[in-house]
Amino acid sequence: LYEISLFSEWIMLFLIFSLLVWAIICSSVERVIFIKQVRYYSIVILLTVLYLMLYNFLGMEYGSQVHYLSQNLSNCVIEMLIISVTLCVIYFGYNYNKKLGIVAYEYYIIMLFCACSFCFFISANNLILIYVLIELQSICTYVLVSINRNSKSSVEAGIKYYILSAFSSVFLLFGFSLLYGICGTLSVPDISIFLTEYHSVENDYFSYTVVLSMIFINVGFLFKLYAAPLHFWVSDIYEGSPTSVTMFISTVPIISYLYMFIKFYISIFSDVVYFYSNMLFYFSILSIALGTFGALVQKKVKKLIAYSSISSIGYILTGVSSNTVLLLQHSFMFLFIYIFNVLPVFIFLLNYSKQDAHNVNISRSFSGLFIQNKLLFTLYASFFFSLAGIPIFSGFFSKAYLLSGLCEEHYFFLLSICILGTVLSCYYYVKVIKIIYYDYLPSKTIVISKPEYFTFFTISMFFLFNIFFLFIFSWISDLCELMALSFYYG
Repeated sequence: LYEISLFSEWIMLFLIFSLLVWAIICSSVERVIFIKQVRYYSIVILLTVLYLMLYNFLGMEYGSQVHYLSQNLSNCVIEMLIISVTLCVIYFGYNYNKKLGIVAYEYYIIMLFCACSFCFFISANNLILIYVLIELQSICTYVLVSINRNSKSSVEAGIKYYILSAFSSVFLLFGFSLLYGICGTLSVPDISIFLTEYHSVENDYFSYTVVLSMIFINVGFLFKLYAAPLHFWVSDIYEGSPTSVTMFISTVPIISYLYMFIKFYISIFSDVVYFYSNMLFYFSILSIALGTFGALVQKKVKKLIAYSSISSIGYILTGVSSNTVLLLQHSFMFLFIYIFNVLPVFIFLLNYSKQDAHNVNISRSFSGLFIQNKLLFTLYASFFFSLAGIPIFSGFFSKAYLLSGLCEEHYFFLLSICILGTVLSCYYYVKVIKIIYYDYLPSKTIVISKPEYFTFFTISMFFLFNIFFLFIFSWISDLCELMALSFYYG
């Protein structure tokens, strides 16, 4: 079974094609029943692949330093996170999609293909393969964003995503072509070796071409990571997409593109282009500032989450730009905790709101919800407390350790920017909690649907993770440290 688990991505691809063939053959079955069957088989495929990946992860030689410092461990962890998030989207988004009229079986097939391409993308080490997988993901995401053909905002968001994502792909392709022209190889490890050996050679043409390649690749990846000032399109995409799709594109692409961005930064450019880290500093500062100030004036939940993700990318980039194991470790921890806090926020929007999530206004729709279900909204408020970095919650530890790492590495200006951003972010997160608990507008408040037991159980598990994070902190910290080390010694 361990040997089989090594090919989990290929097994997933084979199962998806099998499901697609079966769906095409049996599409004449009654629509509602057929959609449930496709959803059920999609969940089975994801659970099977997740089990194989977990078996592969646990099957690694625990005491082997050489094996643990290889990037196989990092790849496996990120792929398991991608599959887990996709599983949550498919399972918890069903009722919302049904209410919105999204009854196409293609929705599940495309989402599976998108998740599978992200898994291949994580392990890719060839420039052509990386670009082809980026385009495959982009095509799948275009379709998912505009899947609700009855909604003008969904179709508009799909067109925007198509045009702007194609724009970033052009930058990546041009940067890759320059790299190939310099090095004469498409292999990322070989490019890293070539640039490390020859960057000291005094050749203006070589130096300028490497810098130009780095700028294009940098812009392409940061565009897809929603980093400021390349963020102007994100809030419209989040708001126009169906909420189930927003849940997907606000988590999975960030995880995978950030991982590949770190791989390029540390493996190729960090030792070659001396000002690369300084450039990332400016991107991180702009992301924290514009994301925080943009979130302060938002009145829609999904736009608030969009700007929250922009500022979170800024915090993560502060750790990445330092090019140290310690801060990269803290960046991974920040990313994991952010994902684990954003997911339950979307699960609530998908399952408990009887109102279309496009129209969920914070000050009106969330007013007085605590009165309807005290236990549920106590759990819900904890995730906003955690995102704000309030003590005892997991978000506090992720921000505290990132700030302590900046202080330890003597990045005091970045430290002050992060502290200021954290303080300001408390306003718009706590504002949501204040509206839920203390404001009451009977004519405007949304009516929550009856909780499903498994959905409530899942939100409770996320809550327990938030509260008792300190007890598993050392294990997660060690895992993040091994992932960070793998980029330097793998």
